[in-house]
Amino acid sequence: MTTPQWRQRSPIDQQAALKAISASYNLKGTLSLQGNSFSCDWFKLVTLDENYFVKVFGAWRIALKCASCLDECLNISAKLAETGQMSDIVVPLKTNDGNLTVTGEFGTLVVFPFVEAKTLADVKGWDCTADLDLMRTLARLFAQLHTATIPRKAQPNCNSMVHDVSFIDEWDCCLSTMQQQQNWSRSTQQELVSLMTSDDVVSLVQSAIERLLKLQTHLLDTCPPSEWCLCHTDLHAANVLYCKKQKHNDTLHNHHHDPGTDNNDERVQLLLIDWDDVCWAPAECDLRCFTESNTGFTQFLDMYKELGGKVDTLDTNRFEFYIIRRLVVDLIDWLVRIIWENSSSDTDAEDIKEVRDWSIMGLRSVEKDAQRIHQQLTNYNQKCARV
Repeated sequence: MTTPQWRQRSPIDQQAALKAISASYNLKGTLSLQGNSFSCDWFKLVTLDENYFVKVFGAWRIALKCASCLDECLNISAKLAETGQMSDIVVPLKTNDGNLTVTGEFGTLVVFPFVEAKTLADVKGWDCTADLDLMRTLARLFAQLHTATIPRKAQPNCNSMVHDVSFIDEWDCCLSTMQQQQNWSRSTQQELVSLMTSDDVVSLVQSAIERLLKLQTHLLDTCPPSEWCLCHTDLHAANVLYCKKQKHNDTLHNHHHDPGTDNNDERVQLLLIDWDDVCWAPAECDLRCFTESNTGFTQFLDMYKELGGKVDTLDTNRFEFYIIRRLVVDLIDWLVRIIWENSSSDTDAEDIKEVRDWSIMGLRSVEKDAQRIHQQLTNYNQKCARV
């Protein structure tokens, strides 16, 4: 097995990015780094007239994966807004040439209007079913998305098959490296090795991968592509902006009239962001985010069904597939960052906490969660049959 040429994540060349923004958008200003994710760094662009949000996908592993299909994914989100099928999304600005991305020595960048808002996670926490008013708004958004009639072309390149499990090879590479490497440059990397190479954790991950492969077969057998719908695929509370209701704005496409309410009974609006991985998939790919609550999930399904979503074919095994898939994908992303891409112990420590508290804990509870979802779906279907 050959180790891929993963490399340390380096800072974005901001001057090169500013030059490209000036040439492609006629925007001149300053960039300030606001944060980063697995795939990109994001910046605030301040100009004399207004501010913008800029995402830059650099030359590291997952950024290159995302950039390979970014135009296709962003074009789908733009088409949803242009056709009026979804109004509560933030779409990117077009370049002078009518494109949605710009590529250069810095990587690939996208410019969005800047929205003064916090995320739903910041305001309400990570449970998307904790607030009934906001849950109804989310149910409406995803019913709209899953029933959208955008012409279906080829799947975006980077996740052309949302049932793909080829990332398993990257787990083998990470595990082999952790087991064989002797001299780590940072003590936090050694901490990771102690955690991840224990017999208990290795067995846990291997068992999850074996289960994933079985569930993949079930998915392919029971849900042909003809039954798939358009999915966001990266739904969580940090990808939903929570902001006060704004007046009609064609750039944001946020002209709906069904906002939720916050604790002061003020009108608020939810905007879906981060459309980098949109594609056609089984609805369970998105709806898994709502399964974490013991009671909120069935309430969400009632709302989703009432607003046009299809619930009669939802399948426990497909939910389990997407839950495990997300946990394993995130685990591998964190491992790659810590082993090859990070440059500081502080960043390592943050990522190791996510490995321990999200990935490992999540994998330990998958079987129990699947049983709970199965019971919820059974009870829900029986209730629907009686109506």
